[in-house]
Formats: sequence, structure tokens, C-alpha cells
Amino acid sequence: MKKHILTLVTLGVFGNFGLYADTLQHLDVDLGHHHHHHDSDPVDFHANVGIFGKSSAFASARDNARRDSYSMLYSHVLMKAQAFETLDFGLGITAFAPFSMDTNFAGTPFEYIGSKFVTNNAYVAFEKKFENIDFGIKAGRFEDEFDWVGHSLQGAYGYIQNPYAKLYGLWVDEQAHITREFSTDFNFYQHMYDNKNLFVGGLNFTLPFIEFAPFVYHMQEFFDVFGGKVILSFGGVDSWHTSTLLHYAYLNSTYSHTTHQDHDHAHDDGHGHTTGERGDTFLAWLEQTIAYKNFLEFGAGYQKVGNHFFELANMGSVSRFEAHNHSHNGFGVIQPGGMHSGSQTTNMYEDHTNTIYGFIDIGFSKGAIEILGRDSRSTHRTQSAYSLGVRYSATLDLELGLIGVYMLENKKEEQTGTINRSFGKAYIQYSF
Repeated sequence: MKKHILTLVTLGVFGNFGLYADTLQHLDVDLGHHHHHHDSDPVDFHANVGIFGKSSAFASARDNARRDSYSMLYSHVLMKAQAFETLDFGLGITAFAPFSMDTNFAGTPFEYIGSKFVTNNAYVAFEKKFENIDFGIKAGRFEDEFDWVGHSLQGAYGYIQNPYAKLYGLWVDEQAHITREFSTDFNFYQHMYDNKNLFVGGLNFTLPFIEFAPFVYHMQEFFDVFGGKVILSFGGVDSWHTSTLLHYAYLNSTYSHTTHQDHDHAHDDGHGHTTGERGDTFLAWLEQTIAYKNFLEFGAGYQKVGNHFFELANMGSVSRFEAHNHSHNGFGVIQPGGMHSGSQTTNMYEDHTNTIYGFIDIGFSKGAIEILGRDSRSTHRTQSAYSLGVRYSATLDLELGLIGVYMLENKKEEQTGTINRSFGKAYIQYSF
């Protein structure tokens, strides 16, 4: 199931953008989530179109060698058809059209957004529900998110679950980071990981007040990761409630320089995918959240990385700092951007890094506000970033979002002192 297997998507329906534009007029959207559920209608349409912009104009003048500003039009459309009660088909497209770009890295333009990028989704999903057991299989190219891999995946996913436990497995042979904010296409996976297969397995146990979820990730010839998370929850969503997250992962590096001499990415590739010096390492993560109904949420967290770069973060993360088209905490505020943020890429996953952070979210009738603060100190650099993000729904279908990030960085080996890497992002999005 390599990249050519899904070229059928480009035939007919999406080969004509006029037809694509006409189709948008009849779409009904469940905005902001990757998972859309159909009702009695056998065919569902979901879509959004918008404009996104990012600017580093307020960054330090002496850092102009790494400018990072761009604007683009983007669109995402997905059609889901139910053939039988248990069988669904998905067909969709994601398109970006940058119209302004200044991503000059060290004097060399680097288009880490891509130019007129278009990709597709095409999958088939089978789900069967019994009285106490459900199971399902999905195969093709689809959008989903797991603890350490997400966005646009090509491969297969399967699960079986009852009210107390869920067993799942995932196979990925190609992956791309695709949101309204950026796109890496599938080329980073092909080049950095030699088109190797990623296998994921996990088991979730859900009991009153506690969830326990061990997992394993295996990337051929690169790494094995063994870990899990424990979530303690108290209270109800109709009043005060708390959540404590304990997350641990050990990465066993199986990378060989002799095997991959032509694919030795020692540093940043412009997208934010990094490897540093590969080797065995670990990640430990603790987060405490306190919330009141759907109105208020606040808390703090701590994260530590071991002797080497935590490479699994290249595949994606559900961190509240990572950029997504939606927010994992339910408030929907645009995120600062973490691993895939150009010259503002986080150092949270570098070797010997200690990170502390805090957050507060406030929701209101037509939107939400989020304040984030982070301090990350690694062997090579320190970063402090403070952001204020806002989401406002002007109407049911029209949404605006913006965030300002005051970010300071000090690279120890360069001895240039503290550099201002501040930036801002904004979007306006219409849903059909």
C-alpha cells in the first residue's frame, strides 16, 4: 500500500476544481474534530475553507537570516458514504495555495509549506457493534490522531473494545503533517525514514476514576518505544473536576549509521523534524488540570527527556503546544505550534531537556481565550514562550482565531545571547 495505491482519488471528482467549488455549496460540517459521525443520511459532507497567516515580523532584527512569514488559502473537504450499516467509505481532499511567503532560512528560501499542495483522503471502514463488544477496521489514507502519531496517515487501523477495555493496532507506511497551518506532504517521511513501516499497538483500560493505557511503537531499523499513560479523574463535567496525567515512554534506538548513510539528518530540516544524535532515551510527562464545567480550565505540567532526542515526536504529538486544526482540551483555541513550527520549533524533545509549563482557558458563548507559558532548558538551548490565543465564532459557520507568542531563545554554543523569536498567527475559516 505505497503512495500510488490511492491515486484513484484524483480521478473525476477532484480533477475538476469547478465541480469542487460547486460541491462546497451543499456541504454540512461538523467543524473542529477529526471524527465525524453520520446520522440517518447515508452520505455526509464536511468542508471548510479559509485564509491562514503567520508572521515573525516582531522577531529580533539580528535574526532576519531566519525569517518565517507566510499566508495561504486552504480548504478541506470530506465525503462519507454508508454502503451498509457496518461499512463506510471516505473520499476527500486537502488543498493549500500560498500567496505570500518569506521563509528565508540562513539566506536560502525554504518552502516548508509547499506550493499549491494538494493531497487526498480515501479509505474504507468496517464497524460492527454487538451488545458488549465493538470492533472495527479502517484502511487507506485517513486523518486520525494517536498519542505519538497523527494527522494524515496511510495504512490500516483496527480495534476491538468493550465498556472497560480497548485493544488496538495501527500500521502506517506513509504519513504527512497536514493542518490549516502548514503541510509537509509525505516527502519528509519518505526521505527521513526511508519509507519504513511504523507499527503501533495499545491497550486502554477504563475504570472509575482511572484510565491505564500501555502502548508500543516499532519503526523498522530506527526505534522501538515502550510506554504508557495513567489518567486519574475526579468530579463531573457539570461542576468542578480534576485530571492528573502521568505519561512515560522509553525509546530504544535501533538506528545504524552504516545502514542509513544517505539519510543522516543530523539537524533541523526546516520543517522542525530533527534527530540530533540518535540513541536510547526516555520521556516522562506529568500534567495536572483543574476545570469548572466547560467554562474554565487551568493547570501546569512538567516534561523531561533523557540522554538523546525523543525522536518519536517527529511523528506527531497530542501536546497542547502542537498545532492542530482543533484543540485537544475542547476550547478550540489556535495553538503556538510545537515540533512543526519552522524557525520557532520547540526544543521540548531535545536531549537533556526539562520543561515546565502552565495554562488557563476561559470559554464564553461565542469563543474562548487561552494563555500558555512554557520554559524549556536543554543541553543546547533554552526557550521561554508566552502566548495569548483567541477563538471567536462570528456565526455558526464563520470562525476567527489568532495567537501572539512572545518567544525568547538562547543557543549556548553560538554565544549570541538571547534572541527574540516572537511570532503571531491568525486565520478566518468558513464551514459548509
